[in-house]
Amino acid sequence: MFALHPRPRPHPAVLLVALLTAALLSPAGAGAAPPDRAGRTPITAGATRAQAAISLGELRRGLARKARKGGAVTGVWVKDLEAGRVVFKRLAKRRLALASNMKLFTTGTAITRFGSEETLATEAWALRGLDELGTLHGSLLLRGGGDPTMTSARLAKLAARVKAAGVRRVEIGLRFDDSIFDRRLGVRSAGVSGGPYLGSLSGLSINWGFNRRGKLLKDPARTAAALFLRALRRRGVWVAGTPKRRRLPAGAPEENRLATVRSAEMSALIAATNQPSDNFLAEMLAKGIGAHFRGRGTTAAGVRAIRAFARSHGAGLAAQNGSGLSFKDRGSASAVGHFLAAMQRESEPVAEMFFDSLATAGRTGTLADRMRGSAAEKRCHAKTGTLNGVSALSGYCLAPDRRPLAFSILMNEVDVYRAHLAQDRMAALIARYRP
Repeated sequence: MFALHPRPRPHPAVLLVALLTAALLSPAGAGAAPPDRAGRTPITAGATRAQAAISLGELRRGLARKARKGGAVTGVWVKDLEAGRVVFKRLAKRRLALASNMKLFTTGTAITRFGSEETLATEAWALRGLDELGTLHGSLLLRGGGDPTMTSARLAKLAARVKAAGVRRVEIGLRFDDSIFDRRLGVRSAGVSGGPYLGSLSGLSINWGFNRRGKLLKDPARTAAALFLRALRRRGVWVAGTPKRRRLPAGAPEENRLATVRSAEMSALIAATNQPSDNFLAEMLAKGIGAHFRGRGTTAAGVRAIRAFARSHGAGLAAQNGSGLSFKDRGSASAVGHFLAAMQRESEPVAEMFFDSLATAGRTGTLADRMRGSAAEKRCHAKTGTLNGVSALSGYCLAPDRRPLAFSILMNEVDVYRAHLAQDRMAALIARYRP
């Protein structure tokens, strides 16, 4: 039974997207805008003909015609999930650059492996005992858990909780631990230059990896520790010295954990990744997948886990990173489509949250100003993808009888604006299909 269905209003997890992505509009995140921003595309509106149901033959002819207009290198795959049959395919097995359609595999892996309610913790630990006067006779350690949405404000909340735990004085100083991830700040991105479209990555991240002037952080963990130290001192907690890097000792007793702040649930994190096409969140999730399920917090380990998960869901994939910022992130329309179909066979919470994480045609994210006035508006939910000469659109549409269809449209060697026009008209045709 497929969990794909329309909602009368957004799921609570999706309502958190605006809050989680607001930092992208601040000076600290000014450089992080993704290449596939929301774009306007005109669509025939209002005419009865633009909304009327079409037959299988009309769907196939229409998709073939629009695919040719999109460009010669266009792979298309469409499946009626209720009937269990592929209704259209064109160059569907040809591996093409995915651009940000790569995020479908990253977020699908994340929500399935972690679970929709999982959160990522940032913690403060005492490395020695705390006496009755509030003096910590040792170090206070800030430990990162790979939370991609950590901000100065949330570090201040953690500082307040440390004080509430009774700490008034730290004799040896502040230490910080970012060892859940490696210390590589970026990712391999073959053929992609310009931007930056990606903030500095870290196991103890802060403000999407950018400083207030929109410049990449050279050491995000040290910056986070400095901000945490400042927040402690503002709250009257005396801390000696300057922050230094140190790992939490193995076997540290649980009672030494003084305070914790947690990210939003995984369902909200993947929505904040997919709807605005956030590269930083995608790459942080990829490293988190590597850390938790492959024992190494590296992009390479995360990508291996993502590829294995994709294979287990019927999708072969070549990948260099988790966001699609590489021409070596490649897959076929058939692979993407099979993955989308398989995600709707996951447990109902996971299937629903994955569906809800996608942008809605004419309403949200990178599709906010596309497909308005067409049959696809509000009924198609998809992930965009854009690089130079590359455009992609893959997701789900609800037919007039509310049957779900999974689709993938991958276009390489194209003019992106022309590709958008073709994709939007193809999605509108899919949304009109009635067998």
